Amino acid sequence: MKKSVMTKILSLAVASAMVFSCAACSDSGKKDKDEADDEEIEASEDEEEEEEEEEDEDPTPTPEPTATPTPTPEPTPATFFEEQELTITPQGEYDLDTEWLYTDNDTQNGPTTVPITVEIKETTEGCDEGYKMIVADFGIDYSSKYFYDYGDFFAYPPEGITNHPSTWVSAFDRYTGVSFEPGDNTVLVEYEGKTYDVTCTFDWNSVGDYDNGVAADYCTVTVTCPVDYDGTVFYIGHGSGGDSQIGEGQEFDFTAKQYTIDELPYYVTNGFPYFFFSANNK
Repeated sequence: MKKSVMTKILSLAVASAMVFSCAACSDSGKKDKDEADDEEIEASEDEEEEEEEEEDEDPTPTPEPTATPTPTPEPTPATFFEEQELTITPQGEYDLDTEWLYTDNDTQNGPTTVPITVEIKETTEGCDEGYKMIVADFGIDYSSKYFYDYGDFFAYPPEGITNHPSTWVSAFDRYTGVSFEPGDNTVLVEYEGKTYDVTCTFDWNSVGDYDNGVAADYCTVTVTCPVDYDGTVFYIGHGSGGDSQIGEGQEFDFTAKQYTIDELPYYVTNGFPYFFFSANNK
């Protein structure tokens, strides 16, 4: 009887201990689970905060501005040189087709070809400040036409015979066509809202070397202009106005008007080829 009671008491004690142990385990597991859940919630909240911060750091991109179309520039008016479809020839040596004048009154003439040379240089030496000189040297060699070659000696042409090639040398403005004729006059060239004052001189020299049978004309054309002016064009060609579209009897008053070269007798309209030159070969 006493043993049975003791056994029951011991069993109850063991059972109580087991229940307490299970309860303790149960509380510990629940605590661990609660802590894990809390960490998950905190991690989730941290991720949401980071996403919100990233969204705040990446604002809505500014739309690209609409490109303003570039306005089409106004076409630049053609220059006189372009309108006339002229071409610059490099400086050097060429054969010039012109007429040969046989008599003093030009009653006899005919086609001929003579060699020419041209050299152009620019300088500011001897010029006023802000100005330059463009100097063009032309040579027209007609030795083989002027002298009669008899083998052992040369002879001048018979009396009354000039045997002289018809040549003309001049200068003008490429932009407007204004002629720099006649020499020693100041020509005002107006281009793109600016006015340039230009003067031009012509110096002709004829050489007749009887002993060596050399005959030639040399012409130096000097243009004085502002240093920023680049419109000078020199030209050489046939020198008679007989075949020109300009009337032979027409008079020109250079003191009252500035003429363009197509208004003057000595120009390409007379049917003979002309050469055009510039200091920079352009």
